[in-house]
Amino acid sequence: MLLVLNAHSPPPQKKYWGTENAKDRGEWIDIFESIVAWFCLSHGFRKDLNAEILVDDLKIYLQGENIRYLAPSLRSVASLIYKAYQLGLKLSPNKAAESTPGITVRNQSMKQYPKPWYHCDFSLADKFQFISEGTLFNEIQADTIPISVPASTLAQAIVWLQYGG
Repeated sequence: MLLVLNAHSPPPQKKYWGTENAKDRGEWIDIFESIVAWFCLSHGFRKDLNAEILVDDLKIYLQGENIRYLAPSLRSVASLIYKAYQLGLKLSPNKAAESTPGITVRNQSMKQYPKPWYHCDFSLADKFQFISEGTLFNEIQADTIPISVPASTLAQAIVWLQYGG
């Protein structure tokens, strides 16, 4: 299963990773929380999942099977993503590099994502659908299927969709 997160701004600098005001991190607070919810369990780590973060002209790919150093804290996620982003800014066109084990950054290229494609409809749903294959996007894309979840953020929705609330 793949999670695809579209970001509309570069990741925040280190001085904003741990500030008390979540607004300092902008849209990235949701991205950081979603990555933690996607991979981290209370008692382990989901190695069967992968995620991509699309930011500017870069694609940051997190491969659950090989990822290292990802802890269930926002600072951990922020540090790994920021490091990958900074490495990506230095890459030549059509190049890729591993920033840390399991995290690769490359210039964006068109990719076929596994179907079915989903996006979350944040509503108070009486029932929800578990998903076990395909791609979950953080934004509506062409041909995505809306999934109603009783959540107000993507991280909360991931908990409902993957782990049953």
